[in-house]
Amino acid sequence: MKRWSIHLFRVLGIRLELHVTFLLLVAWYLFSGWQDGGLEASSTRAISLLLIFTTVVLHELGHCMAARKYGIEVPRIVILPIGGMAQFSRMPREPRQEFVITAAGPAVNFAIVLLMLIAPFYEPALLLDTLEIRTHLDLLFLANLAMGLFNLLPVFPMDGGRLLRAVMASKLPYLTSTRIAFEIARVLAFVGMAFFLYHHHYLGVALLGFVFVAGRMEYHHIRDSEEIGDRTIGDAMRSHFLILPEDAKISDAARFDPGFEHFDFILTTAQGVPRGVVTLETVKAAMAVGLGDKLLDTQISTPVQNLQAEWPLRIYARGFRRQETLHPVLYNDRIVGVLDTRAFWEILKGRNRSV
Repeated sequence: MKRWSIHLFRVLGIRLELHVTFLLLVAWYLFSGWQDGGLEASSTRAISLLLIFTTVVLHELGHCMAARKYGIEVPRIVILPIGGMAQFSRMPREPRQEFVITAAGPAVNFAIVLLMLIAPFYEPALLLDTLEIRTHLDLLFLANLAMGLFNLLPVFPMDGGRLLRAVMASKLPYLTSTRIAFEIARVLAFVGMAFFLYHHHYLGVALLGFVFVAGRMEYHHIRDSEEIGDRTIGDAMRSHFLILPEDAKISDAARFDPGFEHFDFILTTAQGVPRGVVTLETVKAAMAVGLGDKLLDTQISTPVQNLQAEWPLRIYARGFRRQETLHPVLYNDRIVGVLDTRAFWEILKGRNRSV
């Protein structure tokens, strides 16, 4: 996301960046103001955007200052059309820390609302009765009130969903708490989208849709992290294989009956360097259509990339999700297995259950 963001300035040592899509929102908002009332309307809307922008930044700074109390660095805040996003150096797993950090954002909004309620120069009583914005102070009051309340909705990964997860995580495993929070968010998000769609409020539909997708991505990331832990490439590989020379034919491989459901043939050069991997299923399929006299290397469908068994799996797992490849796995320059990017999650889950 960084390359699509514009660095504005630093606030309290944190880079404040504006995502380019926010500029599109600004352009559309100002243009519609110009059409409605010319320069005066556009100027009024520009001030309104600045107030909303300030509200979002203050909300995110609340999260950031609380995170720093626990030694969590915050390199930047990115402002998006749907709000802000603070980038933490790490996400807290201790429920109390997550609760405090999450609650700090809406707390800033409510603190601003409280200060405006007791301020002698501002009277929000009429505003609360009519919800009719009269001045920019009205907008500032309503923006903070709405942002504080909206973020407390229990829709993960919004603040309310994170608070719910933090409360549950004090009694339940972190992954279980995240899954329950996500399932609740799934139901609420779809109910909310149906409501907005019925009332033709398409921006609300898009916002809740984005929230749902973000929550799903975070849940899957946490689930994968829990599954992987400190596992290595070697923990997720298949270990049933046979090494054949690069000039071997398909019929040569078909002669073997390993007795395993999943079995791989690794072709190597005369110097023992792996050239690629062919599965037993592929060999059987080739024999079935009469390709036994063809070289086995004609069945190598993907370029070879040698992996080391001791490499940490968490670094490569996300990239593997987008692949359908077979990789030889080596340890001390010796072939020890095959990692199948299509099946390694099932292998890993099975081995986790057996621990």
